[in-house]
Amino acid sequence: MAKVALRAYLSPTLVFLAFDWPDGAQRQDFLGFAIERSPGHKPGVNSDFLFNKIGFGKPATDPGPHSSDKAPIQKFHWWDSGINTTDRGKKFTYTVYPVCGTGPNDLQLIKGDASSIDVTVPLIKQNGIATYFNRAVVSSQSFKTLQTQSHNNLIKEMNWLANGMEGAIPDFLTGSQPCAGAIYHLTDKLWVTPAMENYKGDLSMVYHLKQPTAAAIAKAAAKGKKASGDTADLPAVQQLTSNKHKFFPRTKTSIMHHKFLVLNSGGAPASVLMGSANFTPEAFTVQANLLHTFDSRQLANCYFARQQLLKNDPTKGDTAKGAKWQTVTDIPGTKLRLFFSPEPKGHRNSIDAVVASVKGAKKSVLFCIFDPTDKDLLEAIMKAGDNGKMMHGLINSITDPSGKKVKDPEKAMANPTPAMQVKTEVYHRSRHKRTLSRSHISEPKTRKRRRVFCLNCPRWIRASTASHHRAKVCQRFIFIINSL
Repeated sequence: MAKVALRAYLSPTLVFLAFDWPDGAQRQDFLGFAIERSPGHKPGVNSDFLFNKIGFGKPATDPGPHSSDKAPIQKFHWWDSGINTTDRGKKFTYTVYPVCGTGPNDLQLIKGDASSIDVTVPLIKQNGIATYFNRAVVSSQSFKTLQTQSHNNLIKEMNWLANGMEGAIPDFLTGSQPCAGAIYHLTDKLWVTPAMENYKGDLSMVYHLKQPTAAAIAKAAAKGKKASGDTADLPAVQQLTSNKHKFFPRTKTSIMHHKFLVLNSGGAPASVLMGSANFTPEAFTVQANLLHTFDSRQLANCYFARQQLLKNDPTKGDTAKGAKWQTVTDIPGTKLRLFFSPEPKGHRNSIDAVVASVKGAKKSVLFCIFDPTDKDLLEAIMKAGDNGKMMHGLINSITDPSGKKVKDPEKAMANPTPAMQVKTEVYHRSRHKRTLSRSHISEPKTRKRRRVFCLNCPRWIRASTASHHRAKVCQRFIFIINSL
């Protein structure tokens, strides 16, 4: 009899559990796992079981949710999304039981093989580091329930989706110390723009700008089209520019993808806000993102130096000069280093360090990647899984690489590009080994007319008129909620 192997991964908003039962492969009656939490999810409840969305019956007649001791979880990982704001800093015990039997009326929890783990839900900010994850689950049952409870109150729904991330920048921009930063897209009018507009200190921001040339505009107009470019930040830049708030365009690169702020204290850079989230309503609500803040003068100095470089709009080649790993040692209890891309052509110092870290994994490899395109990195990740380490990944999308029409399929795959090899491996792993998942965010289906909400107007518009609205009325709108 072997105990359940159990490990917990923590964030301020949920607890992710990974588990396995070695004896399960030899048991024909092994049905899955039951997960018990103590204390339970409701006040005064000593313990209860996490829910499973799938039961023994048909979804139409047995929709759930079901307590996992009555409907075993048939996966080797699960999460407790019932972590409330008041739960941060509290301790919980999770016990995972193998469940055997023949059906809903014959279930046995193998208590002798169960394993328990004690966890403390982390606070948003601990040891000088704050972490913000949004929910970004507009297609979830929880969001549909919220819509009903809030009577389609847009602000409440956006706050729920942002999950505290909406307060990260306003909380960071307090006081009157100088602040510098760089941002790819700055369009949010609900949280970010007001925070910057009301900021009393000096503000220096580099922003992404790709204006089409006169020739490109004329050429596109001749075809009845609009010239491509990216001027999404200009309305906010024009609104926020003042004697104390300065904005500097970054034009000499395809995409300036930075999202960071550096705050001074005592006359020198002292803290950093950074992450994957653009300063847009989409990034906070319907896209899965995160933000961090660090109280670190070393890290702040690195980011401030980067901002000063970008302010002068250097060429890509000049930006790449001196690219290297930089070590930060002034946050106790951490091992932290950073690398600013790009690096000189042909160099792989940044990505090779990540590959080496994956190869050195002792127990598990978890990753979240928008689009995996590096063959060496993917091979290292897959090899870790093949060697028995726990491997689980989330990527933005998974597509069948054979779906593209080609004149000669055999010739096309005879010498596949590294990118095609990566996509092929990801696709097959997602179908057969189930170690990769795609992030899919969509609106629930409804028989009613679908609508989108325009934050510029602000008002609801029909989804069928969204393209016209973008072209003729506003430059940006946000898909937040399905039809009302």
